[in-house]
Amino acid sequence: MNAPSDRASASRTANDTLFEALLSSVPDAVAIVRSRKLWRVNEGLLRLFGYEPTDSLLGRSWTSLFVPEDRPGLLEAGTTGTPTPQLVRALRRDGSELPVEVRVSTHALPDADYLLAIVRDPAHRDAAERAIREQEALYRAIFEVNTAVKLLLEPGTGRIVDANHTAVQFYGWSLEQLRSMKIQDINTLTAEEIVAEMEHARARRRTYFRFRHRTARDELRHVEVHSGPIDLGGETLLLSIIHDVTERDALEEQLRRAQRLETVGRLAGGVAHDFNNLLTVMMTTCGLVGRELPPESPGCDYLRDLEHAARRGAELTQQLLAVGRRQVMREQRIDVRALVGEMEGLLHRTLGERIEVRVVLEDAPPVSADAGQLEQVLLNLALNARDAMPDGGRLTIRTGSVTLGPVDGRGLSPGPYASITVEDTGKGMDEHTRAHVFDPFFTTKPHGSGLGLSTAYGIVSQFRGELDVRSAPGEGSTFEMLLPAVRRRAPTPASTEAPPPPAPVVAGQRALVVEDAPDVRHAMRRALEGAGWNVQVAESAEAALSRSGAELGDLGAVVSDVRMPGMSGIDLAHALRRRRRDLPILLVTGNLEEHVHRTLPDDVGFLRKPFRGDELVEALAAAVARVEGG
Repeated sequence: MNAPSDRASASRTANDTLFEALLSSVPDAVAIVRSRKLWRVNEGLLRLFGYEPTDSLLGRSWTSLFVPEDRPGLLEAGTTGTPTPQLVRALRRDGSELPVEVRVSTHALPDADYLLAIVRDPAHRDAAERAIREQEALYRAIFEVNTAVKLLLEPGTGRIVDANHTAVQFYGWSLEQLRSMKIQDINTLTAEEIVAEMEHARARRRTYFRFRHRTARDELRHVEVHSGPIDLGGETLLLSIIHDVTERDALEEQLRRAQRLETVGRLAGGVAHDFNNLLTVMMTTCGLVGRELPPESPGCDYLRDLEHAARRGAELTQQLLAVGRRQVMREQRIDVRALVGEMEGLLHRTLGERIEVRVVLEDAPPVSADAGQLEQVLLNLALNARDAMPDGGRLTIRTGSVTLGPVDGRGLSPGPYASITVEDTGKGMDEHTRAHVFDPFFTTKPHGSGLGLSTAYGIVSQFRGELDVRSAPGEGSTFEMLLPAVRRRAPTPASTEAPPPPAPVVAGQRALVVEDAPDVRHAMRRALEGAGWNVQVAESAEAALSRSGAELGDLGAVVSDVRMPGMSGIDLAHALRRRRRDLPILLVTGNLEEHVHRTLPDDVGFLRKPFRGDELVEALAAAVARVEGG
């Protein structure tokens, strides 16, 4: 068993170690006094009074550190145990005096009474307080004086500690409301995901984020967030700088969609030419063979099936051209209310009894568009809505007017627009489907082509408008079409009289067929020869122009493809008309830009590929009649 003296010695050693640890951890100047003598001092006190660590202060009178006039007060404070700070003059080692603030308290321990003295330089305290005030002012200036949205968050809970004025304006809640909320009330991520992202920001593993934030107006805004830790008042918080990129994202998506459509348009323009040539040969040949068969022959049914398939192929080609906004549009002034109202009966018959069709006709300004193409857009949207309501539902079509400001986020010019909304009560779309709903060939239907909505989007874009969709699973879908209002009356045709009837072909009358594809050239030649024309052919525009003036003077008409290697059919038509102003010309094409019509005389005929042989004969006869009638 250890002797009591050994235990006491061990206890003193432990106490000394504890005192040393406590003193070294305190930044202030500290002295522990026993029996009015300095028993322990820390390095802070040595520095403040100008002593070196090797100087021995222990055992000296506690009050000797101060000027004689101020010593009585220090002893009185020590005996009363009052911790009230006193301003006294310290006596430094070099004899200089230093105003200090002293807090003295008495503590009774079993072995003796101890006096704890904490000495501070008021100048340092004032400087620290000024630094804190300056830091707070700097923080407030940085936090407030900027147009960026800023939030100060508590990382563990997501509590919004502070928000700047711009954040109040952006979110729509007051500052008091924001300070009572959590970021989970704003961010659309789950609570677990938000906590994980805040931990990434706190640990600086990530500082840049993309989120969607809710506002008090129940809007969803796309935001970029730069977030990182900041120490304020001894607490680590997250400072998040938030940029609203909703409009930028919308414009980027429009650009990506336009680029996709441009790519499809180029593809469609190239494919349409070759594909329409093949369909033209098929349809022309079907007509020629059909004339050789008895009407009751089974072969006629086969030819009709073949021609129907070719027609369907031509429709798909036209859809591709509409997707790529390369389709010819015949724009005219359209009363949107009248057009939608006239389609109500058609929609009832097309959609069936299980779909309730409701049409709301509110005031809408007139627009300049192709009535047939606009009807196709509405029909495509209605059929898409029907497919979204397999068990029945309600389809509401509403007309109205919208005026867009300079900054709308949809890439449209400011001004008045006519709006047509098509709203269904169907199953709705998730975010992925909604993001790709207008993409060419994208479809959720087992047998769909994926061109219905992309065709509608391409047509509306060609009218300088916008087609957008709002949808969520289980909440139906609303498609909104905006078309620019007509600012001035669209030009009307020069004459509304019916075109003159085609003149009969004079037997042996000469026609020149200009076509670079041999099979199409051969099919056109056979169709015209069957109608009594004396047909000559040329494989290019250059070859056609190489003929002498006498040969051109004997021609009864010219039929030319528009798209050919080298000189186009448009250029050929201009060159021929300079040589002979009364020459009937018929241009055939599957992809004709609208501006082409404005560069040629009105009596130049156009025929869209693919066509049957009899359609070619009728179109050429009409071109001849227009020239002769003019």
